[in-house]
Amino acid sequence: MTEELTVTEQMNQTLSESRETLSRLVEILSGQQRQLQALQQKVAMLEKLTPMQVKDVNLRIRQRGCELEMEHALPAGGAEKLQTLIRRQVRLETGARSTRDIARCDYPVVCEMISDWEDYDAIEKARRACHA
Repeated sequence: MTEELTVTEQMNQTLSESRETLSRLVEILSGQQRQLQALQQKVAMLEKLTPMQVKDVNLRIRQRGCELEMEHALPAGGAEKLQTLIRRQVRLETGARSTRDIARCDYPVVCEMISDWEDYDAIEKARRACHA
């Protein structure tokens, strides 16, 4: 009977150790999962716009320049000047060298930035450049 108790005690101790080991493994795996998710988010931040998104951003810039040219009655060539200024502002805000280098996660922000762009000093600068 005592032998049965010692075997049972050994089995209980082994089970207890196994539970502890499993709980440590769960902690390790959940830590690795959090690290993997953080890494995936960083990779997503580095992905560039798709070619269609680049075309869309450039189209939005051209359209906004034309809208502002008509809205502010700029002379011919004003739209191109404004498009250059809008593009420059987008590059400065995103830290990209060109629209192709904009991070994919910034696409909605850039689209909103373009549609809201109306820098009166820049518009007057474009007006003066057209008259020069």
